[in-house]
Amino acid sequence: MRSLFHDAEAGGFFDTPADGEQLLVRQKSTYDAATPSGNGATALLGLWLDRYFGRRDGAAYAREVIAMTSDLLQRAPGGFGVIWQCIELLDAAPRELVITGNVDERRPFERLVAGRYDPWLVLAPETGAA
Repeated sequence: MRSLFHDAEAGGFFDTPADGEQLLVRQKSTYDAATPSGNGATALLGLWLDRYFGRRDGAAYAREVIAMTSDLLQRAPGGFGVIWQCIELLDAAPRELVITGNVDERRPFERLVAGRYDPWLVLAPETGAA
């Protein structure tokens, strides 16, 4: 991702790859509308890769995007929902819940946990495969 999309000069990530079609301008989207911006999605992906797969460069991606947009975040906070989500995720402690046991016995617990709004909790039910 970094080799194809990263802007080494100004930070953040372009919406198109370096080896793609030659364009007059390579855009870097930051504003979140109905869908996340390219930089917001990259930052969020980086955080999930960092937190749950041990990719330590992921949080660095997020911090870079947050730094690049910090002035915009203060001037128009409503336009950067995914980047605000990244800021909150960086501040939240990692939490994981694994529910083990017989499928029928654990199902009520899984429903109870999944039915609550807890965006930073990862529910990892046992698959039964050994």
